[in-house]
Amino acid sequence: MSRMELYVLDVGQGAGNFLQIFDEQGNLLGSVLADFGYTGTSGSGHPHLKAVDKVIDLLGNRQKIDLLTLSHSDSDHINLIRPLMEKCNNLEIHRVWHGGDRSKYSKGKGKNKFNIIEFLEKYGADVRSFSPRFTIFDSPNAPFPIGSHFKIWPLAANTCSPEPPRKRRRITFDMQAAKRSRHDANTESLILLGEIHGHQFILPGDATGVTLTEINKIATDPRFPKQILSNVFILSLPHHGSSKTAKEGVGPEPLEKFAKNTKPYTITASADKFSGKSTDWDHPSAEVIEAFWPYINRGNSGQGNPHWGERALEWRHFYSAYFKGKIFRYKEKNAYRQWEPEGWRSVQTHSDIYTTLYVDPRYSGDTEQDIVLPPDGSERKKPAAPAHPPRPQSVTWHYTVTKNGVELRPEPNISRAVYERMVASLTAVPEGWPEPAELGERQWVSLPSDAFEVLNSLADEGATAPSEPAPEPPSAPTSRQALPRLRGLP
Repeated sequence: MSRMELYVLDVGQGAGNFLQIFDEQGNLLGSVLADFGYTGTSGSGHPHLKAVDKVIDLLGNRQKIDLLTLSHSDSDHINLIRPLMEKCNNLEIHRVWHGGDRSKYSKGKGKNKFNIIEFLEKYGADVRSFSPRFTIFDSPNAPFPIGSHFKIWPLAANTCSPEPPRKRRRITFDMQAAKRSRHDANTESLILLGEIHGHQFILPGDATGVTLTEINKIATDPRFPKQILSNVFILSLPHHGSSKTAKEGVGPEPLEKFAKNTKPYTITASADKFSGKSTDWDHPSAEVIEAFWPYINRGNSGQGNPHWGERALEWRHFYSAYFKGKIFRYKEKNAYRQWEPEGWRSVQTHSDIYTTLYVDPRYSGDTEQDIVLPPDGSERKKPAAPAHPPRPQSVTWHYTVTKNGVELRPEPNISRAVYERMVASLTAVPEGWPEPAELGERQWVSLPSDAFEVLNSLADEGATAPSEPAPEPPSAPTSRQALPRLRGLP
C-alpha cells in the first residue's frame, strides 16, 4: 500500500517539515522539504544540527528533494538549507517554490551577503515565485504530483491587506497594524495544501491574520471543491502559534473561521521559548490552540482519543504552550479563575495537540506538570497517574499516512544532563541509545521512537502499583471515511 511519511522536525525555534512518498512495494518515489531553519544560539549539540542529520539519513541513497518550498524569507525558515546541501554534497533539488520577493532572501552584508534563491539556482533548481495576492484560482495552479496518489498545491502566497479607505477618518491601532502587515514577510507566506488517499495537510508558514482572512475567502469560494478540506489530518499552527500576529489588525475572527473551515483533527507547533535581546516569543499560545479545540477533541464520550499518548500517563501526553493569565481562564471548583502568573506551562492532555517542545523543566515545575488542562477553559485537574520525570524536552513528530488511516509516533530529543541522569538510573544502556562517553561535546541526544517505553518503565518503577491491571491502549483513531481520488482543482 502506498504511503506518506511526514516528519515535523525538531529544530528548536524554527520550522521544518519533511515528507516522503512510497509506492505499494515500499520504494521511495519522492521527497518534499517544506521550510528548514531555526533561530537560536548554534552549538555542536543543538537540536537543529540533529535535524540536518535526520534529513540526510532519511534521504538515504536517493539524494534528491523533488520539491523544496520556502514559505517566506525569515531566517528561521530557510537557514538550514545551505548546511544541508553543504553536508550532503550530491544532493539534488529539482523544484523550488517560494513566497515573497527573491530579493528578501538575501542575508548578511558585504562579503557575507548570501541569497539562498540564487544559491539554489546555481545548483540547477527550477525556482518558481508567485504573483502578488496569488491564490489557487490563479494560473498556473496545477498541483505538484509524486506518484499516483500524492499531490501538493500552493493554496495562497504573497497576501497583502486591503488598501486603507481614502476618505478621512481617525487612524486606529488596527488600521496601523494592517498597514504594517501589508508588506510583512510573514503575511507573504506561501500556504501549502497537500493530499494523499483522501487525507489532507496544511502548512501555512508564518501566516498572519491577514493571510488567514484570504484563506477563508478561498475556502468559502464556490469554485473551491469542498472535499479538499474535508479530512485535514494535520495542520501546522500559523506562525508557530503566535497569538499576536494571528490577531493583529484583524482581531480574533479570521483565526476562528480558519479553524472552522479546516477542522483539523491534529495540530502541531514547531516552537521553543527564545530569549532575544529585547523580548521572549510567547508561542505557541494557548489562545491560538484554543481556537482549534472543538475539532481536535473528537473522541469517545467527548473525552478525546489521541493518536498517541504515554502509557504511564493513562494515554495522555504533554504539550507546552504560553498561557496568558489575563485572558486564559480555567475552571476549578465550579468557578472560573485566571491562570496567573502568565507564562510557559507543560501540561497533560488527551487531545491531539503536538508541540515539538514537549516538557521543559526550565519553564514548568513538576507540580504543574501534574495538571491535565484542556485549552478551552474547562476544568483543570490532577490526574490519577502522576508525571514522573525525566521526560524528553523536545520531539520530532512522525506521521504515517495510508489509505487506512493515520498513525503517529514521537522521536524524542533529550538534553545531555537529563540523558545522563536517565542512563545512570538504568542497569544498562538500551539498544540504539548512545553511551554517555560517546557524546563528545553534544548537549542534546536523539533517541529512537521506542524510547518512551523505557521512560514509561522508569515511571512505573517510581509509581505505586495499580490495584487493577492497566487498561489496554485505545486504538488510534483513523481519519473519517476515505474519499475517492480527487479531481484537479480549477
